[in-house]
Amino acid sequence: MKRRIWNRIRKEFGLWSLAAPPGIIVLVVVILIRIAGGMQSLEWMLLDNMLRLRPTEKLDERVVIVGIDEKDIQWVIENKRGICLFMEEALCNVGKHAQGVKRVQASGVYSANKYKLWVKDNGSGIKSKLENKGTKYFRILAKQLGGEFRRESLSPRGTICELSWTPMK
Repeated sequence: MKRRIWNRIRKEFGLWSLAAPPGIIVLVVVILIRIAGGMQSLEWMLLDNMLRLRPTEKLDERVVIVGIDEKDIQWVIENKRGICLFMEEALCNVGKHAQGVKRVQASGVYSANKYKLWVKDNGSGIKSKLENKGTKYFRILAKQLGGEFRRESLSPRGTICELSWTPMK
């Protein structure tokens, strides 16, 4: 019985001793080529094909992507900066002050010869009537644009920051 087991082990070892050295050599060569960067283009092609062949993800209804063309926006540079700062500050305020937020909506519209930009959230609303630097800056920006700024709580939950103005010709 013992002799049969040992004979079988020797036979298996003999098969492995024939197949293992070429396998180990190929493995070492592949690792060395990879370390030297020789397979990087192949890896990129493989990754590219894998990304192309993956199933398409369903769209998240909470994310809306809005495109703005240059012809839609023809303001002076200072106004563009101010408007960008408005959006940045309004979105940062959601992150800093809004509690329990599950949804943020940043949007803009041009109608009746008037621009409106707003950021809405569904957080706990405004707890203080105190106006900090951001709100004061928004009021100054609205005045420069010849428009209005409002910040208020929404019912039943949330806050809106809105900047509206009429474009100057």
